[in-house]
Amino acid sequence: MFKLITILSFLIIFPIAAQGLQSNLAVDQTIKPAAISQPETTPSQVEWLKGSVAFREVSDWEGMLNWCQKWSKSEPKDASAWHCLGYSYQMLHHHDDAIAVYLRTVKINPEDIDGWSNLGFVYTEQNRYDEAINAYLKVLHINPEDIEALSNLLLVYYSSGKSADAQETLQILKRLNPEKANEVLEFVTPSK
Repeated sequence: MFKLITILSFLIIFPIAAQGLQSNLAVDQTIKPAAISQPETTPSQVEWLKGSVAFREVSDWEGMLNWCQKWSKSEPKDASAWHCLGYSYQMLHHHDDAIAVYLRTVKINPEDIDGWSNLGFVYTEQNRYDEAINAYLKVLHINPEDIEALSNLLLVYYSSGKSADAQETLQILKRLNPEKANEVLEFVTPSK
């Protein structure tokens, strides 16, 4: 089995965070993990996101877990809160917890590409290839041209020995992004 080293770069913790934090917040408004461990009032969506990003940036997964548990308890219908919690569990290698939480994430928001993608990644880490394939296919149902989902699906097909499906996925990826297709091929092709 191959290690999915480069796939971590495909994970995006929150689609909202990247846009909202960059466009709406000044650099001097950055929240530091030490300053957010005990919120006195219920933070806004942006504050919750900023807090989770702050923990992520310093790789404080236990702190992020604690923060995201508070967030998901405070905002139980917010898919981003659950996604944050799932990512925390994932980074702590609590795979069963991550899966349960990501399933809740996509139940709240069935169109959450990142939730499905991260679910696929965790399933892959556990060699649960059929479930990983289904998760990546959900992403592709939402966005048929999602390059990361195609790349991850291709890797899972190779890893699980499904060469016909791998070849079909490779052809789609080559058509959409030849550079990414070559990158994945280099990853799965043994060196000479």
